[in-house]
Amino acid sequence: MSKKVNMLAVVLTVLALTACADMSMYNQVPAPVGQAGRAPAEVNTYPIESPSFEAIEDQYVPNPTQSTTIKNPAVIALLGDARQKRQQGEFSVAASKLERAVRIAPRDGEIWYELASIRLQQGRYQSAESLAKKSILYSAKNYSLLQKNWLLIARSRDEQGQTASAKLARIEARKFR
Repeated sequence: MSKKVNMLAVVLTVLALTACADMSMYNQVPAPVGQAGRAPAEVNTYPIESPSFEAIEDQYVPNPTQSTTIKNPAVIALLGDARQKRQQGEFSVAASKLERAVRIAPRDGEIWYELASIRLQQGRYQSAESLAKKSILYSAKNYSLLQKNWLLIARSRDEQGQTASAKLARIEARKFR
């Protein structure tokens, strides 16, 4: 009897599979082909004629508005402490205070500038230049700070013997008078 049940199960399985094989979930009829448009005879590419980046950059005169942002009281205190330590000649302590301020307000260009100027005094010229560039990123409308950053970069490059590059940094600083 068990052979008959097994045989019946096999037959029913085969029948069920062959019934399913005929049905498809996809439409087997190909999609109709529409009328394709013709390609244009002439293709224009852009820009046809545009002024060079240098020409536009030379004409740029920044607006002398200053950005006014409200600072976190902790940042104000850390900046004050750092400036005091810097005047006392404790550059490492001043730098650590500024690094704490950066963790609180990482998008404050003034903090990055202060840290860059300390690195310059410590003789860490590449670090000073890198930090000044970071300050530039966060000083978009503070033209006084932008000018100070470019002058700091120029001093750093002078100290490294890169006089031509320092001259370019001074030219950049003049844009923010």
